[in-house]
Amino acid sequence: MGQGRGKGVQWVGQGWGRGGTGSGFWWFQFGLTNRLILAESVKSMDLRNIAIIAHVDHGKTTLVDCLLKQTGIFRENQQVQERAMDSNDLEDNGDEVSGTDISSGGPDLLDLKSFTELFKRIDPEVVFHLAGQADVAASWKDPYKTFKSNVEGTINVLTAARESNVQKIITITSADVYGSVTSQDLPITEETALKPVSPYAASKAAAELFSLQAHDGYGQYVIRARAFNHIGPGQSKNFVSAAIACRVAENELSGEEVVKIGNLEAKRDFTDVRDVVAAYRLLSLSGENGEVYNVCSGSSVSVQEIAERIIGMARHEMKLEVDEELFRPVEISELFGDSSKLTETTQWAPVYPLEDTLRDLLEYWRAQVLIEPKAE
Repeated sequence: MGQGRGKGVQWVGQGWGRGGTGSGFWWFQFGLTNRLILAESVKSMDLRNIAIIAHVDHGKTTLVDCLLKQTGIFRENQQVQERAMDSNDLEDNGDEVSGTDISSGGPDLLDLKSFTELFKRIDPEVVFHLAGQADVAASWKDPYKTFKSNVEGTINVLTAARESNVQKIITITSADVYGSVTSQDLPITEETALKPVSPYAASKAAAELFSLQAHDGYGQYVIRARAFNHIGPGQSKNFVSAAIACRVAENELSGEEVVKIGNLEAKRDFTDVRDVVAAYRLLSLSGENGEVYNVCSGSSVSVQEIAERIIGMARHEMKLEVDEELFRPVEISELFGDSSKLTETTQWAPVYPLEDTLRDLLEYWRAQVLIEPKAE
């Protein structure tokens, strides 16, 4: 293996991007499908053998797409193509690009043997593990499936990495692991107790424990990143900000004025996905072995403010209407974190204003509803 900043980056799992088995962007969730992009000698990053693996449910991606743009990788065979760099540019820079998908023999996240063989073949230095079931509402309906995907999947990634001599693993979990916090707990630091409320949050907390065990018990180089809410163009409408943007875009086509919404009072810490990706990559370069880091903006915004900002960008007047069917079984009133540990370690800071993020999100959904008309 090469020395220095790295021989490769392996991206595993949940993320955003374009194309694939569905249409438009997708948000990776269930670990049912996998796409791999391999590029060697990306000179702008001083990295080699860069591989990106994405486990998707039925076609939704942006975390991955953003990383592709940062590394200059071009993903082929997309239903909607957007080149971060022309394929000829990659070849001119000495890059070699290849792709695989589960439909062409790529392994499932729960297939340890095949996953290990894949790691050994690619020989990455760093693995970013984001694969899993990311829908909180779905976790209430099927906690067992969520547990298998998020916990057994994490064990498989850690085991495959260990057996393949991967140097670093960045395990991405969620701020939901903090659960029900009081105002005295805010802003949340990495020292805040974990009190998960949803089955999703419990599965991510368990995944963290297995990541910590891999570090303490096997001596693996593991960094944990607790991501707070992140948003941006390409996000699935299973998430609140994207759901609002989708409904506004649909109303612009239909002429309707009502935008249905769940709990308006919930407050969350929102960060643009492009800033989140930058944080993950910086952690792979300078994060400390065995440590955990909050990835967050450091302030909270209510769902009502998000909704009002988005409908304020609408092409005709709209109004919000609370729909109790959209409420979660248990709702945490407010979450926002303290990212000072991340900043001190990596010099990371978010750069995308919320207004720009929401505008980009709405523009994405305006284009998306033309591709996928609202079901009658």
